[in-house]
Amino acid sequence: MQIRKLKTSYQLIRTTYDQQKKRGVEKMVCSFPLKDLALPDAAEKILTESELKQLVDWLAARKREHEDEQGARELSHKIYRMRSTALALSGFREVFGEQEVAKEFTAEHANELWAELDATRRALRKAGYARPKA
Repeated sequence: MQIRKLKTSYQLIRTTYDQQKKRGVEKMVCSFPLKDLALPDAAEKILTESELKQLVDWLAARKREHEDEQGARELSHKIYRMRSTALALSGFREVFGEQEVAKEFTAEHANELWAELDATRRALRKAGYARPKA
């Protein structure tokens, strides 16, 4: 059995030998949307036992790939957020030097910022990143 990917769906194709044509003939036996990661209901009735096992194995591999890609995307997003935070803090130093910004900044804002900086420092230490000596 072949699994053919189209723009919006997958097709399950069975190849059988035709005596008259003296060659293999492909016949689509089932199709399902690209986004589906589960076994289509119609497939269980139509496919042979070996084809069904092949489809189940293929779907399991596809699901693992999808989860790996999603995990990599989430990790990349977290790293991006961490780098963005560092850039925001450097921008904060520049903006805080302006008089009108310093006037609007209250003690409550400062306390929130110190609390977040302390929590970030603890998280960095816990992750094994000590404060640099320089």
